[in-house]
Formats: sequence, C-alpha cells, structure tokens
Amino acid sequence: MAVLKVEGISKTFTTKEGAHIAALQDLSLTVGAGEFVSIIGPSGCGKSTLFNLISGLITDFEGKVSVDGEAV
Repeated sequence: MAVLKVEGISKTFTTKEGAHIAALQDLSLTVGAGEFVSIIGPSGCGKSTLFNLISGLITDFEGKVSVDGEAV
C-alpha cells in the first residue's frame, strides 16, 4: 500500500514583475510502507516546494497528494 502518493503535481510561482516560474512540472511519486526515499538536487530545483505541498503548507497547485489514502 502506498503511504505517500503524488500524482501529476505542477506548481508555478509568479514574480513581482509578473514572470511565471515553474517550480514543479508534472511530477509523480509513490512511496510504499517501509521504503526509504531521498529527494536530492541543486538549489532552486523544487525540493522545498515539493515538501511544502506534501505537508499542506502550499494548497494552490495542480495534481493530487495523498498520505495513507487521505487527500492533503
């Protein structure tokens, strides 16, 4: 059973100048019970944005996030 399921996540931020920056684009990930996962990448690639979406701190995004079958 999937403990964490991220399906088709996309998140775009808008700068003060009106430019659009895609932090995440069409990301899907499934983590099962007992699995160990690391998210690595360079600064600015969307790691913190992903964790903020999973935790529910960011709520305006495209796609679905569920933990233990419950929508975040």
